[in-house]
Amino acid sequence: MPSSTRRTKTLHGCNGCLLWLILLPILAAAIVGAYFFKVAVPDYLTPTPIPTPAPDYAGTVHSYRDAERAARLTLSDAVMAQLPVFASGAALVLVENDIQTLQNANRYQRLTVEEFAINQAIVDSPTVVKLLADETHRLQTYERQATGDTLVDDQHFEAQIAYQLVNDGQRWRVDQVGFANRKEIP
Repeated sequence: MPSSTRRTKTLHGCNGCLLWLILLPILAAAIVGAYFFKVAVPDYLTPTPIPTPAPDYAGTVHSYRDAERAARLTLSDAVMAQLPVFASGAALVLVENDIQTLQNANRYQRLTVEEFAINQAIVDSPTVVKLLADETHRLQTYERQATGDTLVDDQHFEAQIAYQLVNDGQRWRVDQVGFANRKEIP
């Protein structure tokens, strides 16, 4: 076998040492450089945390009021069946009792929320929030008669209303509603 063929396939002696003497210092310098001289990562490579959207407290209250408005106006069982999507607890019981009273008296109501502003929001826990809102309402009560519906009561008032919202893991619902102050508007 010729000796030239054997030399090209394997590294012998000086050629093998020479390769290791070149590669080892380069590899060691790269490791030491990376450790001591930390490279700043550009901003576009750092992950940006996605902000968790704040709950839409006003939207939750508006949805509750819309459902309440529909229930007071129609007195429909189908509408009442949808109310638990927006209300729970004492707020749900309050609307259900009001609707039952209206049905028994053969009346319905038209509720209009003319103004709405949240003054204060207190987060009690990740699942409970208390709100204090200034609102202006018009509540008109009609009696159903054979000759046509008759307006029997017209209330126009400003009020501070306290809400307690509860999150059940799927959505926010109005759990409690209470009037703090109520002032009649002529």
